[in-house]
Amino acid sequence: MKKIHVQIINPDGIYLEEDAEMINVFTSVGMLGILFGHMPLVAPIVTSPLEIIDGKKKQLFAVSEGFLKVKPDEVTILISQIEEAHAIDRDRLLKAIASDEDIIAHADDEEAIEKAKLNLAKNKNRLNVSNRLKG
Repeated sequence: MKKIHVQIINPDGIYLEEDAEMINVFTSVGMLGILFGHMPLVAPIVTSPLEIIDGKKKQLFAVSEGFLKVKPDEVTILISQIEEAHAIDRDRLLKAIASDEDIIAHADDEEAIEKAKLNLAKNKNRLNVSNRLKG
């Protein structure tokens, strides 16, 4: 199977650069499975899992908002936050989720509630990615 070049860039610079057989990523219109030869496109990425597959090697990440640029032989992902599944600290994450839920339930400040809702969505995505790794 031909491979597609993948480059992931976060605010710190190039996070990952390698060749892969397939990339699974969620955009605002749903999940895309990208293989070598995919039609060119640009799409927004939503907070979701990101999977990079190369043979038996599967890498799973939790990502937040960003953009995807696809050419037939390469994929560039510009992402604001990315975390490898195996690096997620579940205990810390569960505490953060509980804190976000508490703010949403009890805060009077609308700005704090909106921030907590965004954080909760990101943290639940991280939990989902971590659960996929376990099971």
